[in-house]
Amino acid sequence: MLEARPASFPDDEEVGLAAEPAEEEARPRPEEDPVRLYFGEMGRVRLLTAAQEVQIGRRIETGQVELRRALGAVPAALRALGELGDRLRRKDIDPDDVIVLPEGGEVGDAELRGTLRGLARLRRLAKAPAANREAIQEILAALPLKPGLVDDLVARVRGLSPREAKLPERRFQALLARIETHEADVRQAKRELTEANLRLVVSIAKRYLRSGLPLLDLVQEGNLGLLRAVDRFQYRRGFKFSTYATWWIRQAITRAIADRGRTIRIPVHLMEAFYKVSRISRELTGQLGRAPTPEEVARRSGIPPAKVRLVLESARRPVSLEAPIGEDAHLGELIEDTSAPSPVDGLLGEDRAAQVERALGHLSAKERQIVRLRFGLGNDEPLTLEQIGERYGLTRERIRQIEMKALAKLKNPRLGLEAFTG
Repeated sequence: MLEARPASFPDDEEVGLAAEPAEEEARPRPEEDPVRLYFGEMGRVRLLTAAQEVQIGRRIETGQVELRRALGAVPAALRALGELGDRLRRKDIDPDDVIVLPEGGEVGDAELRGTLRGLARLRRLAKAPAANREAIQEILAALPLKPGLVDDLVARVRGLSPREAKLPERRFQALLARIETHEADVRQAKRELTEANLRLVVSIAKRYLRSGLPLLDLVQEGNLGLLRAVDRFQYRRGFKFSTYATWWIRQAITRAIADRGRTIRIPVHLMEAFYKVSRISRELTGQLGRAPTPEEVARRSGIPPAKVRLVLESARRPVSLEAPIGEDAHLGELIEDTSAPSPVDGLLGEDRAAQVERALGHLSAKERQIVRLRFGLGNDEPLTLEQIGERYGLTRERIRQIEMKALAKLKNPRLGLEAFTG
């Protein structure tokens, strides 16, 4: 992602290289350490303001729209999109490989139907591309196609001859030049957004140092999540990119940990007990509003307290605090102080709280108060439907209906809360 700048070294006579053993000469110097180079380059990139994020978002959006407009002028590209619609309709291709959702998750029937309608209309309009140019470009700009799919389409167009593209050579070469320009614009804007948030990845990755994966592996997985967030980010929704990207980074890291984090095998009988203890711990946490003690878990599970402690201890992944990180650093120096407030969490929390308050203003007074009570907004304990019903003299079912209606309003994309309401 970042290009390492050549390190500058002092003159030989200043450090006495001639007097050092050969093996010492072969050892990498601190300034040659790839970890230090990476973190050093990362620290030179300035963080973005909210206004700068919006500006980059506009550049990405404009570049992508113009790129699709250029593709829309190539008959072969329109035919390829028509064939894509046929494959989707026949279920020859997974919709998740074609359609991208800003908030992630699996593609639903509504998104699939909308995409199929757009591709079918595009195919009809492509029979007279010159007469329908504006309508074709409008559909192409709105289709929720994955960036990788558009990249494949661009590569396919580049491999065509003017005859295969069914365009005069001069016009075809001009279109290729337009495609190259807009592709470079999008790539540069995405690079700027990515590099400005690499420190966020490291901040999140450090919280998972006890997972059994090396820090650089965690950072690498987090960077993949960051790239997915860059591809899906929609600045028009109004929230900061860091708020949005945090979820994708955490998801990428935790998935990698689940896939390959555990390296020490735990006996099967202890793992079965661990799963039971974990499930009961989650249930008790929800009921008690805090983490349960081993004794409380033991009473609910029927497992002796001593074995509960053994299970929890066995499931922990040992990590040496002396494990080397780079040339002259150790893992213990990088472990997060969990007792100290995280500046990242503080900023993200303030950003989310501001968005929630702004969105709640679109609800009625009763809906707003019920949502606050139900989810414990404002540092209060969440209340059950029955407890809220008693306050208002309403049935549990009526409170549930009001809650569902309010949440449906909050999921309106204009309010920018879709990523938080599920």
